[in-house]
Amino acid sequence: MSTAQPPSYGTNPTSSNQNQQDIIDDQPLHGQFDRAGVFSLLSFSWITRIIHLARRKKLVEAKLDLPRDDRVQTSHDQFAFHWQQELNNNKDKPSLLRALRRTFYHQFVVAGLYKFARSLFLLLCAYYFVFSLIVGVRAGRPTKDWLSWVHAGLFFLSCLGLVGSFQQMSSRNTRCGIRVRGALITAVYYKALRLEAIDAHVSEVLALCSSDCDRIYEGISHFHNLWASPLESLAIIFLLWTLTGVSGLAGLGVLLIVVPLQFLLGHIAARITAKNITATDVRVQIIHEILLAIKLVKLYAWNVNLVILLRKLVGRRLV
Repeated sequence: MSTAQPPSYGTNPTSSNQNQQDIIDDQPLHGQFDRAGVFSLLSFSWITRIIHLARRKKLVEAKLDLPRDDRVQTSHDQFAFHWQQELNNNKDKPSLLRALRRTFYHQFVVAGLYKFARSLFLLLCAYYFVFSLIVGVRAGRPTKDWLSWVHAGLFFLSCLGLVGSFQQMSSRNTRCGIRVRGALITAVYYKALRLEAIDAHVSEVLALCSSDCDRIYEGISHFHNLWASPLESLAIIFLLWTLTGVSGLAGLGVLLIVVPLQFLLGHIAARITAKNITATDVRVQIIHEILLAIKLVKLYAWNVNLVILLRKLVGRRLV
């Protein structure tokens, strides 16, 4: 006997909500960053839906899309336009730095402004509010309730601005570095396609794409620390001098010792890196020749000798 199913006079609210959520999840993510508002960009809330889809295991590569300005083709087209202008205006000695500055200066300057705001919030939080709280506690004087709430609220907003400006600076520096690296690698690739004797310059092309472009990316990511860190250090030393008097000059003495030492260590590291670049170019060239003649290597059983040679080259690079 078959049992009759009871008639359904309505829909299940749980099932309806699930279906609605599935419809929302199936919508494409293209332009998610480009359509984001000011608050969404500042708080990174535009990425919430992507994280939600990833947790529900519904995030696929087809739904992801780069912002329009961060695409390699867009960055390369902008850089190629300014580089062509540089070639036309300075045929004798064109400047790559000038072309990069004209192409990517906007986002780089905005990141510098966020770095400056972070420095201001840092000094404001570390000096004014913390110092006011310490002085109030040490004095033991009763403070008005509304003034205490104002100080606490402003201190919270300053900490929020400190964190937000730091995240925005890091995000914009990283995006700017990725755009510059993508544009340069594409330009090197297009140039290599137009060369006739490219086989003789394979190691140089690989070094440009793998090492030099990555160093430019790292330099852009940390450039704003070069001018902001000394200013922050001097401001903190000045605050120490105003609070503690002559005793605060001990921090200045430590700074005068540490900064030249850092420059010396950086210079030594740069020299070692330059030597490693030369050794890496030689190793890449030999590996390229081995891959081109791999049949001869197998035919004459040169495997052991080539492995010994490569180990010597790797050891020379590490030394």
